[in-house]
Amino acid sequence: MSQITLSPDRHVPSAPGKERGAELDVAALGRIVLRRKRIVLALTFAGIALAVIAILLSTPRYQASAQLQVMTEESGLSAARLSGGRVSESSDPLDFNLTLQTYVNVLTSDTLALRVMDELRLDNTKEYRYKSGPKLWTRAAATRPDASGTLPDKRVWLLKRFHKNLAVGVIPGTRIIKVDFSGPDPELAARVLNQLLQDFVAYNFQVRYETTVGPSDILGKELDRLRQQVNAAENHAAMLQHQAGSFGVTDNYNVVLSRLEALNKTALEAESNRVLKEAVYQVTRTGDPELISTLAGSGLGGTSIQGGGLSLIQQLRQQQAQVKAEYAQDSVRYGENYPKVVELNQRLASLDASIAQEVKKLASRAKNDYLIAKQQEDETKQAMDSQKALANEANDSTVQYLMAKAEADSDRQIYLNLSEKLRQVQLVAGLHSSNINVIDPARTPASPSSPKIPLFLGIGLLGGLVCGLATGFITESKDPRLRNIEEAEAISGLPLLGIIPEIPKQRTRLLSSSARDPGLPSSQPFEMLTSSAGTSSVVESYRAVRTSLLLHHADNGSASVCMITSAMRGDGKSTTTVNIATVFAKLGVRTLIIDGDLRSGTLAQKLGIAEAEGLSEALVSGHVKPSIIQQVPNTDYLHAIPAGIRPPNPSELLTSNSLSRLLEDLRSRYEFIFIDTPPCIPVTDAVAMAKSVDSFIFVVRPGFTTRQALAQSVRRLGQAGTPCAGILVNAVNPTSAEYINYGGYGLPTSNTPAYEVA
Repeated sequence: MSQITLSPDRHVPSAPGKERGAELDVAALGRIVLRRKRIVLALTFAGIALAVIAILLSTPRYQASAQLQVMTEESGLSAARLSGGRVSESSDPLDFNLTLQTYVNVLTSDTLALRVMDELRLDNTKEYRYKSGPKLWTRAAATRPDASGTLPDKRVWLLKRFHKNLAVGVIPGTRIIKVDFSGPDPELAARVLNQLLQDFVAYNFQVRYETTVGPSDILGKELDRLRQQVNAAENHAAMLQHQAGSFGVTDNYNVVLSRLEALNKTALEAESNRVLKEAVYQVTRTGDPELISTLAGSGLGGTSIQGGGLSLIQQLRQQQAQVKAEYAQDSVRYGENYPKVVELNQRLASLDASIAQEVKKLASRAKNDYLIAKQQEDETKQAMDSQKALANEANDSTVQYLMAKAEADSDRQIYLNLSEKLRQVQLVAGLHSSNINVIDPARTPASPSSPKIPLFLGIGLLGGLVCGLATGFITESKDPRLRNIEEAEAISGLPLLGIIPEIPKQRTRLLSSSARDPGLPSSQPFEMLTSSAGTSSVVESYRAVRTSLLLHHADNGSASVCMITSAMRGDGKSTTTVNIATVFAKLGVRTLIIDGDLRSGTLAQKLGIAEAEGLSEALVSGHVKPSIIQQVPNTDYLHAIPAGIRPPNPSELLTSNSLSRLLEDLRSRYEFIFIDTPPCIPVTDAVAMAKSVDSFIFVVRPGFTTRQALAQSVRRLGQAGTPCAGILVNAVNPTSAEYINYGGYGLPTSNTPAYEVA
C-alpha cells in the first residue's frame, strides 16, 4: 500500500458543499431520497391526509348534462337559398365556428340566466338564497331596485352563483354544444338546465323571426325605388353608346378606332418605305459604281432600280475587269504602242463612259422613288392626324358610356341581391323553423360529480410527494454533514483505507462482569467487537483494514506507529482504534494501544483496565514504567497504556520530545502501536502528536462529520507532513448500495449474530 504525505500547501477546499464530485446522477438522487425518507414520507402522508379532510368537508354536488346540435343555415329549409331547385351548401368553416362561439356566449349571457332564475324562482332555494353582507359603498344606485324589483347587489350575487355552476363548451370536431349545470340538488340541477335550453331555443327563434320579418316591408319599398333607378341608368348608357360609335352587345367594335388602327399601320409602312428609298438615293448620289453595285445583294434598291440598271452596271463592270486584265498583261508583253494594246485601251475608255452614264440614270430613278415615297408618307400622316382628332372626341363619349354602363350594372346587381334576400326573408318567415336541436336533454344525475375522490387523493399524494422531495433536497443541500464515501474522498483528497458498517445498538453485547473492572457501570457497552472469531461484516471490514496496514508495514520494513484520529468527537475513532488493534493481536502480533487523549481518555473504560497511571505520567517522568502497560482482558498479545491523570498542560507535554523518546522505547517491544488521539477540531493535540508517529488513519462518519470539519482537519494535519495511511469511513449503512459497491458484497450484514465476546 502506497502512503500519502500531506503537505501544508496542498489545496483542500474549506467551504462546505463545494466538493461535490461529478454530476448528480439518478443513483445519487435515490440515495438522497433514502436519506431523507422520513421527511418525504411525512409530507406525503400529510398531503394525503389533507386530501381526505377536504373530501370529508366538501358538500356533494351533482352535475346535469345536455347537448345541443347546431345545424348550418343551409341544412334547414328555414334559411334555404333555392338555386335551380337545389339547396346550396355552405363551405366556410370559419363562419360556422363563429356561429358556435356566438351561441356559447348567448347560453352564458346574463339575460338567459335572469330569465331562468325568475321562471324557476331560484332565489327561494337554499343554494341561491341571498345573504346580504356589509355594504362597502353608500351610493343610492346600490340600494335602488331595478325594473324587476331586484336589488343590484343581489342580482350580481345571483348571477355569479349561477354562472359558477354553469359550464358551456363546444365538443371539438363536431357541431354539438355541451352544457353542464351543477348543484347540491340533482333534480333542481336537471330542471334548471332544461329550462335554460328551452329559453335559449325560444330566444334564438324570436331573434331570427324579428330579424327576418321586420325588414321585409322596408326591403319591398327599396326594391321598387331601385328598379326605377336601374331602368333610368340603362337608358342613359344606351344613349352614350350610340354617341361613342360602339356597336354590338359586347362593345367590341368601334368604327373610329378601327379606322385609326388601319391608318396607323399604313403610316408605319409609308415611313419604312421612305427610309428605304432615301437610303438608296443617298448611295446613288455618290456615283461610285462599286458601292452602287452592292445594292443588288442587299435588297435595298427596290423594283425600280433592281432591274436593268443594276444588272447592266454589274455586266459592264465585269467586262471592264476582263479588259483591264488583258490590257495589263499585253502592255507588259508587247508595249503601249502595240495595236491590240491600243484597242484594249480604247475599249476601257468606252466601258468607263457607259458605266458613268448608267450611274447617272440610276441616280435619277432613285431620286424619283424617294420623292414619291416621301409624298405618300406625308399624306398618310395627315390622314392619321385627322382620324386622331375624331378618336379623341369619341373617347370622351366612350368613357362616359363605360361609367354609365358600370353604374347601371351595379344597380342591377344590387337589385337582384335585394330581390333574392326578400324571397329568403319571406320563406323563413313562412316556415318558422330553427337550426338548433336538443339531442340530449338534461336528466337527473344518479351520483355526485364532486368531490372526485381519486382526483383529490391523487393531488394530495402528488402534492405531498413533491413537497416532501423538495423539502428533502433543500434539507440535503443545507446539511453540512458528509453524505457518502465519494464526498469524503473528494474533500479530504486521501485514499480510502476501508469501510466499517454500522452496528445496530440492540445487537451490541455487554462485557461480562468477569472481564471488566468492578468499578465500571454494568450498562457500559463493550466496544471490542473484533475479539470474536466470527465472520460478520464488521469483523471482515476490520480484517480488510488490517491487511492494508500489513502491506503498508511490509513496504516500510519497520515497526509501525500509527495514530488514529478524526475531525469531531463521536466519529468512532476510539472504537476503531480498539478493534484494529484487536484484529492485529488475533494474528499473534504484539500490539499496543495508547490512549493519547490526555483530556478525557475513555479507552480504560472500554477495555476494562485500571486508570491509575498512564501516558501523562510517562511523559512527565520521561520513561515507561512496567506498571503503566496493562494486559487487555481476554487477549494474549494486546496491551494498553491508559491516558492517566489529566495534566494541566496536555498540549505542552505532547509537543515536547518526551513522546518521541517514549515511542522509540516502545518500538523495540511491540510490532504495532496504535495511538488514540483527541479530535482535530477542538484541540491541536493530534497535530502535535502527528510529528512523532510513522503514519495516521483519519476516521470519518457519514451523516455526522461535517465537510468543513473534515477539510479543516486535513489542512491542519498537512502542516505536520506525516504520511497518511488512508481514510477510514465508519458507521456506513450495510444495506446501502455504496457499501456493496465499495467491497461489502458477499459479506453477512449486521443482522448476522456474530458479536459475541470470547
